[in-house]
Amino acid sequence: MFISVITVSSLAGLLCALVVLQLLHSGGERVLLHCTILLPVLRLVTGLLCMLYPWNKFTPDEAYKQGDGLVRDLACATYFLFGAALATGSIINCCISLRVRHLARPWLGLQANLMRTVSRIVLANPGMLLVPLGCALLLYFWIVACISALTAILRNAESSWAEAAILPAFVLICWGGGVACYVAILVFCGVYSRWYHSCSEPPVAASLRSALAFAIGSACLASFLRPTCRIIEVLSRLVQPAGADCKANPLRACLTCIFGYLLESLFRCVGDISRFFNTWAFTHCAIRNAPFFQASCITFAVCTCANVTLLSSNLVLDYVTGSGTQAGGLLGFLVGAVAHFLGKWPWLHWAPAAGFICATIMTSIVLSVAKTGFKEHMPHVI
Repeated sequence: MFISVITVSSLAGLLCALVVLQLLHSGGERVLLHCTILLPVLRLVTGLLCMLYPWNKFTPDEAYKQGDGLVRDLACATYFLFGAALATGSIINCCISLRVRHLARPWLGLQANLMRTVSRIVLANPGMLLVPLGCALLLYFWIVACISALTAILRNAESSWAEAAILPAFVLICWGGGVACYVAILVFCGVYSRWYHSCSEPPVAASLRSALAFAIGSACLASFLRPTCRIIEVLSRLVQPAGADCKANPLRACLTCIFGYLLESLFRCVGDISRFFNTWAFTHCAIRNAPFFQASCITFAVCTCANVTLLSSNLVLDYVTGSGTQAGGLLGFLVGAVAHFLGKWPWLHWAPAAGFICATIMTSIVLSVAKTGFKEHMPHVI
């Protein structure tokens, strides 16, 4: 059943991505402005569905065995907390979007022209769409392999430590999704750069060959850094003592809290900075054939010398691709909910989460063709 959820949710994410690409081709400034409100609305709807989902009765009580109640309670708590965070964030994001609509109006003409330029390049090189589809197909097999291995461990293991395999499986899925995204970004940047410099060689084939030959290591490294930073951040939060531990040894508890807080803050900053830098850094990896850390230094120099920070903070195009990604994740969530309604297996409580993750990753990979084109052309405009 989980394999069916992954397949259908991935197809739903692909469909959303194709619809958004068509909007990028035919839309203009009006589409950009509408998406600034559409993104927080979609996040709010997804958050409310997640908060309401724990009260479903899709799995009958007689289907539960000993220990399955813990799975249900853990899933319900996860859905409610994630939904509450997403709904609260969407309300804050709606206020920010209203401010962005005001700040971005002077740049709407520029962004609309860049959007049409990106669409024209994609139409001139339709093989670019095969790159994210190929990466998505490989990612699909990677996710299926991880989920199958996790399912086999949970079914056959007799120890209570079997649930600990969920975290490595989740990290491996995120790592595979990051590698697929960054490889696609490298290929896209190569195509845009060859179009800009009017190279005579086939742009898609040459860019793919260059990405796989010279930059695959950078993609693996960058995609591994982000989940690693997030895991260390979570572990730093967990080691901070509370309650009886603080009363037993106040001095040690105080020092542990200070150390854990500093470590959590450090890796939270590193994770946030890497999330901003990675896409821009891979642009320079493709254009200059530079290693990842050298490309990060180049990106920092561009941000400080060319005032890219002002422009990147007002990129309304990110709201268009973000709306498509959020819509794909919402469809994946609904696919998982339907699978849970039709099935009786207690582990299907996690089906909506699996559908949401797979659809979000799939949509993000395909839409990276638009985001990468916009960011690749930005240095030339500046």
